[in-house]
Amino acid sequence: MNEAPTALAEEEEVLGTALSGPQNYLWLAVKLGLRPEHFYLPKHRRILRAMMEVGLQKRPIDSMTVGAAVEQHGISQDEINRLALKSSSFDPEPRVERIIQIAERRNQWEAAHQIINASQAGDDEELARALARVQSSVRLEMKSHDRVSASKDFADHLRSELPLERFSIPWKALEEYSPGGFLRHHFVSIIGWSGHGKSIMLDQMLTGFSEQGYKVGLYMTEMDRRERVSRYVAAHTGIPAAKLLLKNGLDGYEANRAAEWIEQNPLPFDPIDAEGWSAMRIRQHAILNEYDVIAVDTVNNIPHRRREDFEDEIRTLASAAKIAGALTIGVFQLNQQRRDGNVDPPPSLRDIRETGLVEHLSDRILALHWDNENGQQYDSGTIRLLKCRGGKQGGKVDVGRRPGTFRFNDAAMSKAEKAAGARQTDEIVFS
Repeated sequence: MNEAPTALAEEEEVLGTALSGPQNYLWLAVKLGLRPEHFYLPKHRRILRAMMEVGLQKRPIDSMTVGAAVEQHGISQDEINRLALKSSSFDPEPRVERIIQIAERRNQWEAAHQIINASQAGDDEELARALARVQSSVRLEMKSHDRVSASKDFADHLRSELPLERFSIPWKALEEYSPGGFLRHHFVSIIGWSGHGKSIMLDQMLTGFSEQGYKVGLYMTEMDRRERVSRYVAAHTGIPAAKLLLKNGLDGYEANRAAEWIEQNPLPFDPIDAEGWSAMRIRQHAILNEYDVIAVDTVNNIPHRRREDFEDEIRTLASAAKIAGALTIGVFQLNQQRRDGNVDPPPSLRDIRETGLVEHLSDRILALHWDNENGQQYDSGTIRLLKCRGGKQGGKVDVGRRPGTFRFNDAAMSKAEKAAGARQTDEIVFS
């Protein structure tokens, strides 16, 4: 096909019916997902946008009113009158569905040409953008990009009786500060000193999301798959991870027990070996696999040469939350300037390694810290909420650790609270 696919007849029929049919026709079409960007002709996009603005102002959506609104954009009254004569059925659904379907095909047609040009030029990043466009186009095209649709969408949100989608976190005390947990389009950062267990904390969160029915992908830039699985199995069986991984001193009983456990309890997330991957490739992979939640451990290991390059990678990763429609979690390393070898102080935002952009782009920042002295860690610590956009900052939950299983459900939480009296606690499992 040498020409982009179009649905011009359907576009004219929808516009014509909106001009001469029932006043609620336009809003029925918008509710079905129709947006100006779905139209092929620029003037059709302009006319639909004008109709929506006129309707929002509580003015009649008719030929005279809309004609006056688009005249300044070079669209004559005669053109509007001719459109009004092309009225069709008062049910907009078949035509709206066709317009959106063709807009999707057109987007893929344009992306295919973009892929061919990028391949011929040997431009890997442009190729990744084109592939991501093919996979994300359905989501992007169905989103509202104008003020009128955004207003209507929020009004529908307020009137809806359906529960809001949330991603609950294991530590209930923190949900008092981050109401309901996390949302799908959030970019969440986890920070902590090396050796304090950021990865195990992340695994506990991802386990909880999986138990809530979400599809989870973990992009590993630091550990390989077998090493990460060994830590997960160790946390649930009490057998040391190094022993499981290296099979050093592992007897037949322990090996069989661990093997049976992981066979009966498959990983709650897809473990993706992502060493050497760019943030763009991670985002593209997340779109292709339609993950609800993605996590990168660690973000600092995404290849980069300069701080500016690293900041570009962080921006791309943060955008995955919006473009891929996935809750996106990044694990970040800290610089070592305040680490004197005796005591690891509670981490702060200024400790984040290489850049301050993490603080700016994150919707939530969680900091894990274990009490310690003279290089020895104790079994008491905290998870603090250093940033909470749209919520309250400064929340924290006391945590403890001992061999056992991950704690996530309310029953386990109540048991931990009862054991600790009035103190809010939860358990993080370490091998």
